[in-house]
Amino acid sequence: YGETEVIRKDQKQISYQVLAPSEEWKKKTLEFFRSQPVVLESKDVIVVHAAVVPESLKALRGWDAKGGEGSEGAGVLAAYKHFAGVVAKKIEDLKKEHKEEDGGDELQIRIELTTQNCNPIKVASSGTEERAKEKFFAGGKWRQVK
Repeated sequence: YGETEVIRKDQKQISYQVLAPSEEWKKKTLEFFRSQPVVLESKDVIVVHAAVVPESLKALRGWDAKGGEGSEGAGVLAAYKHFAGVVAKKIEDLKKEHKEEDGGDELQIRIELTTQNCNPIKVASSGTEERAKEKFFAGGKWRQVK
């Protein structure tokens, strides 16, 4: 938070993060966001920022029902860290299973897809990703998933 993030290669756009007027404002903003739910759900409606994916919602419900896991505590940050750990284990498995003949690009694509699509907080807040038909430049780097 608060670091420059290039949105366009020509650097004509920067993220909202760098526009914060002061450290105090950043602190209050972060406290506000930490107090907000990832998902609002009732009998008739589900509200998320980006994508309603049943498997992700099930994982989030499970986390919420447990109030966190063990010493990790509860809350969005603890849940994010937990799911990031689960994803890290999946990525290690991908690396072990990777065959050299598949090439480095294939492994990188699979890592990026796993990083996004296997973390239910990322799915709910920014959606799922899929393989791009061709490479494209975004966020300051070449990408193969969209």
